[in-house]
Amino acid sequence: MNRLFGIVVALALFAVAGSGCSQTASPPPTPAGASAGQAAPRPVGDPSAVTAMLPSQKRSLIASSFPAEVPAPVGSYSRAVAQGADAWDYEVTVDARPADVRSWFVEVFTARGWLLAREASFDGEQGGGTSLELRKNSAQSSVLIFGDAPPTRVRVTLGLGTDVLNTQ
Repeated sequence: MNRLFGIVVALALFAVAGSGCSQTASPPPTPAGASAGQAAPRPVGDPSAVTAMLPSQKRSLIASSFPAEVPAPVGSYSRAVAQGADAWDYEVTVDARPADVRSWFVEVFTARGWLLAREASFDGEQGGGTSLELRKNSAQSSVLIFGDAPPTRVRVTLGLGTDVLNTQ
C-alpha cells in the first residue's frame, strides 16, 4: 500500500510539475509603489481564519483510519481517498484567503512538531498557488494551495512510514 500511495503522490506531483510547477520559490510580484529591485513581502495570513476539524469529523469526511493527531481544516470536501491505514489524499475548499490557509497549515503543523521542509510557488493548468512540504519523523505531507482569492482549494497528501518517503 505504501508503494501504491507513493506512486499516486509522485504522479500527482509530476502532473503539477508538467503543468509548469516551479521547484524553487519565485519572488512575489512587486507591490504598487515599490521599486523593481525591492523584494515584496510574502502575504501575511491569519491562521485563526481557518478552523481545525474535530477527530470525529476527520474520520467521517476523510477516512475512518485518518490519524486523530494530524490536523485537517474545516471546509467542503470534494475528494478523500485512503490507501490503507498509512496514506491519505484529500481535496477541500476552505472559506478563507490562500494566505490564511498557508499560515494555518504552517502554524498548526509546526506547533505539533512538523518541519516545513520546502515551500514553493507553482503555476499550472488549474491555476497557480503555493506548495508546502511538511515532515515529521517518517511522516510526510504535501499541501497544494490553489488560487489568490477565497474560497481556497487545497489538495493534501499524507503518508506515514519510510516506504512512502522512499518512493517519492
